[in-house]
Amino acid sequence: MAIERGNFDLTGPKQLTEVDWTNNHHRRAVVASLVEGAYNLEYDRQESRDPQVQSSRWWNFFHFQLKRALVDDKDSSIYGAVYEIKHTYLNHLPKCAPKYVIAFRGTILKLSTAKRDLKLNIKVLTDVLHMDRHRFKPALEAVQQVVQEAGSANIWLAGHSLGSSIAMMVGKSMAQEGKCMEAFLFNPPLLGNVLLKIIGNQYLQDAMRLTETLCNFGTLFVGGGHLEELRADIVDLKEMYREQINLLVNQIQKASSSTGTI
Repeated sequence: MAIERGNFDLTGPKQLTEVDWTNNHHRRAVVASLVEGAYNLEYDRQESRDPQVQSSRWWNFFHFQLKRALVDDKDSSIYGAVYEIKHTYLNHLPKCAPKYVIAFRGTILKLSTAKRDLKLNIKVLTDVLHMDRHRFKPALEAVQQVVQEAGSANIWLAGHSLGSSIAMMVGKSMAQEGKCMEAFLFNPPLLGNVLLKIIGNQYLQDAMRLTETLCNFGTLFVGGGHLEELRADIVDLKEMYREQINLLVNQIQKASSSTGTI
């Protein structure tokens, strides 16, 4: 399945031989392909494959080149990529086309990435992703470096799931510096500060059940005697997740009691 997913010729939008950069559907298709390229860079790393053999089709097809892979120094995983449009276009950049795209992958439930990615999802839920020193801050620094070199015009941010949270937080930080960039966010997760605005016991019960289901799924996914150590880590994450949800519940209940809504 991973091989099929990583094969652009099987699953990519290869019908877009001519990209109309003013067409929103074309823009989304290209950016989604670049995000998929970031996913496949990590799959290539895990399976010791040369990204030039297959994964590079996800960006080369649309005349981009990989300028830099973004690596988490905590688990050595590739979590994003900086793409630059090829030099043949630089002197006559197509209308509405980006000069750079910085793309971030989402969660990968594989042996070498599951623990770290799930912890980052907890940080998203509890609204502390911006404090992460191993993925968010290096991502922000990478974007700042590109902006310093090329300016903020024609630079796009993109991400899927967990990666969309990183892209959104990076974009927010850059906007606070007066540098606004276009962002493409695919399936962004629910953020903790959104949850804090929702008052209602039934919703909180549903959230707890969803959390329990997700954590149980994570535990089941990595089941098996040869993965007991990682399974134990996921169980620890489950308890951490429960603790964070309880903290959120307490904050909501305090806010509700002060407003008399519960």
